Amino acid sequence: MKLPKTLRAVRRLSFLPVLPLAGLVLCLALPRLGAQTDPLDQWTSHSYGNGSRGIAYGNGQFVAVGATIQTSADSVNWTNHPTNLAQLYGITYGNGQFVAVGTVGYGYGAVMTSTDGATWTLRENGRQFGAQFGVLYGIAYGNGQFVAAGGGPVILTSADGTNWTHLFPGSASADLNGVGYGNGQFVAVGYGVGDTVQTILTSADGASWTERASGTVGMLFGAAYGNGQFVVVGKYGAILTSTDGATWTGRSSAASDLFGIAYGGGQFVAAGGGAIVTSADGTNWISRNSGTLDHLWGVAYGKAEFVVVGDNVILTSGTVKSNPTARLALGPAPVWSANGMSLALNGPVGSNYVIEASADLVNWTPIQSITLTNSPFYFRDAPATNSPDRFYRAMLR
Repeated sequence: MKLPKTLRAVRRLSFLPVLPLAGLVLCLALPRLGAQTDPLDQWTSHSYGNGSRGIAYGNGQFVAVGATIQTSADSVNWTNHPTNLAQLYGITYGNGQFVAVGTVGYGYGAVMTSTDGATWTLRENGRQFGAQFGVLYGIAYGNGQFVAAGGGPVILTSADGTNWTHLFPGSASADLNGVGYGNGQFVAVGYGVGDTVQTILTSADGASWTERASGTVGMLFGAAYGNGQFVVVGKYGAILTSTDGATWTGRSSAASDLFGIAYGGGQFVAAGGGAIVTSADGTNWISRNSGTLDHLWGVAYGKAEFVVVGDNVILTSGTVKSNPTARLALGPAPVWSANGMSLALNGPVGSNYVIEASADLVNWTPIQSITLTNSPFYFRDAPATNSPDRFYRAMLR
């Protein structure tokens, strides 16, 4: 049986669910129309990394740290800023400032702060007599305070970035490499002597820490929180997930070593070696083509994109945004009347949509702009009474 012309056109776009009604065809549930290139398969190199080890986003700019400090407002053009420290390893943004951690040399740690990413002040020097501490590798901000972690292990906490408290938690770990914050608690990860004892520490206040069983071998390097769970990464492509920070589940990845991880736009992105892997749920991971064999160390999300830094490279992804799920459907009754077609839009409250109509699936006309204050949202399309064929789509703004 030969299909009517309208239905044949829709069949060629088989990803569109359709419903014929009184000469009309209704398109259901369309945040976007047409094939989209995956932005996490689009990695562009913009600059040499100058030995970058960590990166953070805040106050409208990215700041990468390593042998030098680099700043960028657009992730394309980068400005170098010298540092008098031997090496910086980690950075975060909170309370209106960037805080970076690393070493002053000779195995001693350091903390620096900056409000603009360009001018920096040394706040803690691990060589200072009577207040010595080891190299700091990771830092996070949450619950009104900064928490930094490093070799020893040592943990430093501060509410303002200027005054710091030194803690030396009793742990089998020889080094703590990364810190993450989410759901009211900090998670610090590291490894033990001989790289055989893996450590995960959790704390609600940054002062009292509880050691957790990781259930894996090899060093752990990075931690992030998103989509209701923690994800930590490490050597041999280790990926562990937890909803509460106490019980951890191993996940598989095709990567060799993973050093950094970040969450944003509904995605986790982890990097290490020359590998980049991504996941929307923390369970299923996709290997991406980074386009480099360089060692990649740090990941940050800002301005709807991921930025990954490495020894000699800075990579940026395509645009990555969360897409609230919406459904455009017939209803309520009567669906069709002399007043037009009755439609209902279901979606997350607070999301902005444009409802568009078309007679040919090529030329689209906006018919309704909506900020959902309740779901579903009902409306009628009066011009539908004059259209032999009518298509609809809901476009996320």
